[in-house]
Amino acid sequence: MDEKQKNIQEKYMEFQALAQQMQAAEKQIQKVAAQLQEVNSAKEALAEISKAGAGKEILVPVTAGIFVKAELKNTDDLIVNVGSNVAVNKSVDDTKKLLDEQILDVEQYQKELSMALEAYAARLQELQQDLEGLNK
Repeated sequence: MDEKQKNIQEKYMEFQALAQQMQAAEKQIQKVAAQLQEVNSAKEALAEISKAGAGKEILVPVTAGIFVKAELKNTDDLIVNVGSNVAVNKSVDDTKKLLDEQILDVEQYQKELSMALEAYAARLQELQQDLEGLNK
């Protein structure tokens, strides 16, 4: 195999690897967008519960599309999962702050993924031009 063929093969392998990384990053961006939507929905639900006040009847989701009627006993304190199956009592304001922090973290990660995606796309374009030039 001559040097030109070896160069073409190396660039093509890099092109394929980058294309796979780009697809993985795109899937991750979709997951992050869904996560961001979920956190924003939780924040909206928290606002609605705060407005409703104690004694109001609400629908609590059991699983997708299945709800049970329940009565709000206390809208001042929430039980929040903090990881490793540990739940703690938090005020509504503290929970809102926690959700805001999560939103900032997820948005930062989303930006990082978008920047990586742009870098992959730019490098793929360079490789494509190189390959076209080498195949002439």
